[in-house]
Amino acid sequence: MSIKTKYIKNSFFNFIGWGWLIAINILTIPYIVNKIGYDQYGIFVLVSMVLGYFAFLDFGLGDAVVKYVSHYYASRDYKKINCIVNAILFLFVLIGVAGGTSILFFTKYLAFRIFKIPVPLHDIAQQCFYLSALGFFLNLIFGVVSKIPEALQHFDLSNKINMIIGTIVTLANLLFVYLGFSIRELVYVNLIGSVLGITSFGIMNKRIIPELSINFSFSYKELKEILHFGLFTICTKFSSIMTSWMNQLVLSNLVGVSAVTLFNVPFKVITRIQALLYSFAGIIFPLSSELAANGDTEKLYRVYLRLARYIFMMSSILFLPLIVFSDKVLLYWMGKTFASQTTYCMIMICLTFYLIGQATVPGLLSLGLGKPKYNAYFSFLTAILNILLVYPLTKKWGVNGAATALFLSSLQVPFAVYFTNKYVIKIGNALYLQYVFMKFILPGVLTLLVLVLLNKMMSSLLSFCVIATVSYLFVFFLFLSTGLENEDKNMIIGKLKIMKFSQPS
Repeated sequence: MSIKTKYIKNSFFNFIGWGWLIAINILTIPYIVNKIGYDQYGIFVLVSMVLGYFAFLDFGLGDAVVKYVSHYYASRDYKKINCIVNAILFLFVLIGVAGGTSILFFTKYLAFRIFKIPVPLHDIAQQCFYLSALGFFLNLIFGVVSKIPEALQHFDLSNKINMIIGTIVTLANLLFVYLGFSIRELVYVNLIGSVLGITSFGIMNKRIIPELSINFSFSYKELKEILHFGLFTICTKFSSIMTSWMNQLVLSNLVGVSAVTLFNVPFKVITRIQALLYSFAGIIFPLSSELAANGDTEKLYRVYLRLARYIFMMSSILFLPLIVFSDKVLLYWMGKTFASQTTYCMIMICLTFYLIGQATVPGLLSLGLGKPKYNAYFSFLTAILNILLVYPLTKKWGVNGAATALFLSSLQVPFAVYFTNKYVIKIGNALYLQYVFMKFILPGVLTLLVLVLLNKMMSSLLSFCVIATVSYLFVFFLFLSTGLENEDKNMIIGKLKIMKFSQPS
C-alpha cells in the first residue's frame, strides 16, 4: 500500500471515528446535564479532571509506545518491540499502584476542601473519587495497548474499537440516567468501558503482531531509552493538563461546581473537535518515525507541508461557523439560560483551540523525529501563562475569566510554530507560511462576512438548522476548492467516477 493510500485510509477512519463520538456527545450531553443537574454533572467532570491530573504520572510513555514500536517495526525488530512494550507496562503497573494510592489518600482533601461540593453530595462525591483510583490504573494500561495499532498505522482497527466501546458507554450512561441512577453508576460504566477496551486491544495486538509477548522482560537500555523520550513528553502532557483542567479546578474553588458544568459543556465538545483534527493529523507521528528511520527526508517534508495546510483548512471549516454562531448553537442546544451564561466562554474556547490546532502538525512531526524537548518547552510556557492568569481573571469574571485565561495562554503558538520549523524540522518559515496559509486569506474574510450576515437571519430552530447546514456546506466547498491540491482533487474525482460507474444499472 502506497503512503498516500495509507494516509487517506487512516485519515478517513480517524475522521469517522472521532466524528461519531462528537455526534453522540452533542446529542446526549443536554439530556444528562438536565437529568442529573449542574452540581452532579460538575462532580462527574471533577472526577475526570482528577484522573487527568494524575495522568501526567505516565511520564509521557504512551507516546513512547507509538514512537518506538513504529520505529522498530519498520525493521521488523520484534525483540526490541517486546522489550519496549514490556518495559513500559512494567513501569505503568508501578505507577498505577502509586497513583491510585495517592488518589485514595487525597480524596477527602480534594472533594471537601479544594472543590466546593454541596454538603448533601459529599458521600457520593467521595465514592466517585475512590472509584477513580481504579480508573487511573486501568487508563494507564489502556494507554499502552491502544497505542500499538496506531504505531503500526492500523487506525481503522483502533477506531472501530473506540467507536464501539464509546457508543456502548454513552448508551449505558443514558440508560442509567433515565432509570434514575446517580453519577456513581456512571463512573462504574466508564470503568467497565476501560476493561472492555483493554481486552479488545489486547486481542487485536496479538493478531497484528503474533510475535508480541507480555512477560515483563526488558533491559536497562530500553528503560533508559524510553525514559529519555518520556522526560520531555511528560512536560507536554502536564502543560496540556494545566491548559485543559486548571481553569475548571479554579472555577470549582472560587465559584462552585455548577460553574464547572457551564465551562465544561462547551469545552468538552470543542476539545472533541480538536481531537478530531488531532486524530486526522496524528498519522504523521508514526509515519514520520518510519520515514526518518528510512532516511526519506524529501517525502517527509512534502507530507508535512500538505498535512499542515489541510489541518488549517479543516480547522477553519469546523471552527469559523462555530465561533460566529456560538450564541445560537448554545441557545438551541442547551437552552436560553445556559446560552446567556456561556456564549462568551464558548467563543474564547473556540478561538483557543483554533489557534492551538495550528501547532498540531509541527508538534507531532517533532515527536516522530525523536525531538520532543521543544514541544515540552513551549507547552511549559503555556502552562505557566495559564497558571498566572486563571486565578485573578476567574476571581473577577467567573466563567468568562477562566475562558479568557485559556485564550491568552495560547497566544504563544505562532512563535512556537516558527521556532519548530526553523530549528527542529529545518524548513523555511516563508515557504511554510505561503504554502499553508496564504491561499486562505480572501476565503477567510469572505466566510466571516457571510457568516455574520447569516447569523442575524436565525430566528427559530428551523431557520438555525437550515442556515447552519447551508453555512457549513458553503465554507466546506469554498475552503476545499481553494486549498486542495490538484493532484488530490483529480484523485477524488477519479474515485467518485469509479464509484459511479461501478454502481449496478
